[in-house]
Amino acid sequence: MFQRILVPLDGSTRAESAVPIAARIAQFSGGSVFLLQVAAIPIDLASDKKPAEIYSQDVVDKGIASAKRYLDGVATSDKLAGTKAETTVVTGAVAPSILAAMHSLQSDLVVLCSHGYTGFQRWALGSVAQKVVHHSPVPVLLLHDGGPGLAIASGRPLRAVVPLDGSSLSESALEPAAQLVAALAPATQGAMHLLRVVDIPSSYGKFRTIADSYFDADMRAEAKREDEQYLQSVAKRFAEGELAQYHLAVTTAVAIDPDVAEAIVQTAEQAARAERFGSCLIAMSTHGRGGLERWVLGSVAERVLHSTKLPLLVVHPTRGTHGSHQETEAAL
Repeated sequence: MFQRILVPLDGSTRAESAVPIAARIAQFSGGSVFLLQVAAIPIDLASDKKPAEIYSQDVVDKGIASAKRYLDGVATSDKLAGTKAETTVVTGAVAPSILAAMHSLQSDLVVLCSHGYTGFQRWALGSVAQKVVHHSPVPVLLLHDGGPGLAIASGRPLRAVVPLDGSSLSESALEPAAQLVAALAPATQGAMHLLRVVDIPSSYGKFRTIADSYFDADMRAEAKREDEQYLQSVAKRFAEGELAQYHLAVTTAVAIDPDVAEAIVQTAEQAARAERFGSCLIAMSTHGRGGLERWVLGSVAERVLHSTKLPLLVVHPTRGTHGSHQETEAAL
């Protein structure tokens, strides 16, 4: 279960949309929410002061104090009523500071919105969010500004669409997604939709024959049968395996589409529009198998990230529990 949930804030109401989600997860698991702000240090571009004067300790202290007051206000607001909450203020480059805080606070989940304030006095949360998603050693739940969000207060169902490519790496997103849905969905109204996209290319060229067409159709039919069996075996883990504890309804689907990312997004957005589902998110690993028979899940995740407004849970299965601050700064 997620026990230590980090929520980076920049002072905007947009960024604060992540707070109720984090609170709900923490209440479900008995965990804590850690509110983090990278203090904005005021800069007067027209000032003739020397850099040492602009960044004086007094100026830095004022920025930290302002951020602390803000976080204390959020921590004591109705959004976090009944939830254990702590606040942390740091200074420095925003994305590396957030990633370093994951390590120092031993976070096991990050929840953040993709946009906040921009300008010289605020960090551009959109670009920061992308860096955090790319480099985080722990799962990141990204809420897109302007997207449908997660209607946790509506009492309506929640479903996670989990793309799988047949690899254990792609399956590493299953349990984090199950934990998230179990925490956010009303009782007995959480669901998982396991999706396998088959991207077998067609035979092309002016010499393509009718026999080639039949061969392509047979290949697709056989691949679909194999993948349906695979998804059913994964679904059994929710009925009688280690994932049964989350009590989630499970559906499966195999799609034939050369554009894997587009198929994932379309499937999830169709589910989000369906009247019987209240909210929908996509949960996926960032790496899978490559080669002719498997799609490279890393590049697919990148495209999904930029192609949908739906909430997105990103899991990095190949990374250690926490990377070092030095490694983070080198990556950025």
